[in-house]
Amino acid sequence: MNQANLWQVIDSISRQHPFAKEKIESILSVRLEKEKVESNDRWDFFVGRNVSLADGIIISTVNFYFKKSDPSFAEIGLNDIKGGCITVEQVRDRYNSVKILGSPRGESPQEQWHYSIKTTWGNLIFGFSDGKTGPECLASVGFDAGKR
Repeated sequence: MNQANLWQVIDSISRQHPFAKEKIESILSVRLEKEKVESNDRWDFFVGRNVSLADGIIISTVNFYFKKSDPSFAEIGLNDIKGGCITVEQVRDRYNSVKILGSPRGESPQEQWHYSIKTTWGNLIFGFSDGKTGPECLASVGFDAGKR
């Protein structure tokens, strides 16, 4: 089990830009395995599974990928977050500049509400499961270096 809680993990990853596989593995205490992605000569993809945090939160899937021609163009996804319900209000309490990025359109059973925070290195994106009247529980956290 990782000795950090979710907020500490988010803060630690945010301070590690430019993102690197070894740094993410160290922060999350997880091994990221290279994924075989057919016909992709632009990006390298890695995945890790089942990260348990000190606060009982479980990150089911960790995705890390970077542009082969420039590894500083990297993104991280902490996906399928379970083990407790973190609300939009709790995120706003920590990050008062959170802004809505997008809302579900009913096109997928896994629709999410997305909120974004602009940082010095790119965007920190919070995805929430879709409740009947709005965003429900935190489902994902994305770290987007903002370069494509």
